[in-house]
Amino acid sequence: MRVIAESLESHSQSQFQSYNGILAHVTVPSGWLRLHGLRALSNSGEALPSELASLVRQRLAPETLYFNRYGPAECAFSSSCYSILECPTSSSVPIGRTFMNYLSFLVNGDDSLTPIGQSGQLLIGGPGVYTGYLNRPDLTSQAVIVAPHLTDKPLYRTGDIGRYDQQMNIVYIGRADFQVKLNGQRLEVGEIESVICSFKDSAFS
Repeated sequence: MRVIAESLESHSQSQFQSYNGILAHVTVPSGWLRLHGLRALSNSGEALPSELASLVRQRLAPETLYFNRYGPAECAFSSSCYSILECPTSSSVPIGRTFMNYLSFLVNGDDSLTPIGQSGQLLIGGPGVYTGYLNRPDLTSQAVIVAPHLTDKPLYRTGDIGRYDQQMNIVYIGRADFQVKLNGQRLEVGEIESVICSFKDSAFS
């Protein structure tokens, strides 16, 4: 973390986007974030625990903006954002509200909208959201849908489960499948299990 801080300072960078694995280093004395010129810090790639967010917020200067961004790989950058103004009190930090040029909906199994406080799967759409997987029409048909009762634009079914809080921020809850994230990288547990089972000496074969 010290090397990153020195690099940002030497190049007079005012913004920095990171993920949990790097941000965790600011919680120990040897890696305290000392970026006096930093104007904005963003977290993305995986769910942000409140404990980590609180520690980072305490290390940053009061005037430094701190954001929790959300956007899967199928989205060019981010589709929503939450500004962390103070140490959060909930178990996880919200992923915020959708950017103006994007769309997001939380829906039930029949793609009807969920009420405030009720969990549902997150659908996103907009100029940065992809339109399909290359040469994989089977996957595209599962992930990209058209829902005329919501919008005339195609929507991506993220597989992420969330809910709206009372301020209409989206709160990430988990996955609708067994996919996990490690250092911001998505891992398909089923694919790993399939490979393990392919070895004849595997205990699972």
